[in-house]
Amino acid sequence: MNRTNRTIPLLSAMMLTLLVSGGCSSSSGAAAAKPTAKKGSTASSATAAKTSGQKVGATAKAAKTKTAKGSSVGGTGKQKGGGLRGPTAAKTAGQKASSTSKVIVNVSKATDKGATIPDTSGNVTCGADNELEAFCADDTNVTVCSAGHWYTLDCTTLDGFCGEDLASLSVDCYAAADLVVTGDVQTCDASTDGVAYCSDDDHEVYCDQGTWYEVSCSAIQAGDYCGEDDSHVIDCGQ
Repeated sequence: MNRTNRTIPLLSAMMLTLLVSGGCSSSSGAAAAKPTAKKGSTASSATAAKTSGQKVGATAKAAKTKTAKGSSVGGTGKQKGGGLRGPTAAKTAGQKASSTSKVIVNVSKATDKGATIPDTSGNVTCGADNELEAFCADDTNVTVCSAGHWYTLDCTTLDGFCGEDLASLSVDCYAAADLVVTGDVQTCDASTDGVAYCSDDDHEVYCDQGTWYEVSCSAIQAGDYCGEDDSHVIDCGQ
């Protein structure tokens, strides 16, 4: 037998071995296995999720419909200097002053800042979309949009501090005795950015650029639920 004849049986044997072992695959073959996803998450609070390394998944983060929960979650009460700073961030977080709040009732004592105020992305106009939007500039000063003008009020003139009601996201001047927070409060900041958890089987809560958001998984697609995969990614799916 010459060299060519000895090579043909050898090549045939190699091809057979590859086919049996699965070394050759076609485009119609099965996809690679995905991490196992379970309904719910190991940690169901912001602090525990941060500790366990749970992170938001792409589907939940891309959801068009989501609810801003504010800059902090996990606590109740009124937090001194709480909430997000600046008009753009405050609007995103849903921070408001009520029509009967101290800052609105006492707007005559406030400093009129005009129709626009500066922010990191440029000037922001007090328009209909910003009406009653409010934020603490610091622990004592509150800024609010009212009737086309931005106003800043020093809460110490009312014997109080600027604060945020964590439940209602209401920003106002509060007495020192009212500024009490209970529970496991976790602020959305650089240390918690991307942290996520399932508050129940349908809802996912995650931190993104200073604001906590809540997403209903079933609203994304019928039958979807909030779950955690083997790599601790929290996302909506089935």
